[in-house]
Amino acid sequence: MLRNILLLLLARTLSLSVGAQTSSWPSPNKPTFINPFPPGGAVDAFGRPLAKGLSTPLNDPIVVDNCRGAGGTVGAVHHSIAPSMCVNLS
Repeated sequence: MLRNILLLLLARTLSLSVGAQTSSWPSPNKPTFINPFPPGGAVDAFGRPLAKGLSTPLNDPIVVDNCRGAGGTVGAVHHSIAPSMCVNLS
């Protein structure tokens, strides 16, 4: 009996968290790829076509933000303070 109650509470908790996640899409923030290296480099050549390819199924343009400097540290710091829709390409 106790096991059934715990399973019911777990299922209820998971269903509430999934509902909260799906209701927040689309986000007001634009999806962003943070490139911690200069434009025109290997990471940029990888990230821009990837962003273009993912923009179509998401129906939302993906911004590629180049934050170069200090061997990628500036981009990593920018990613740590960025909104939740950011991906670091390093």
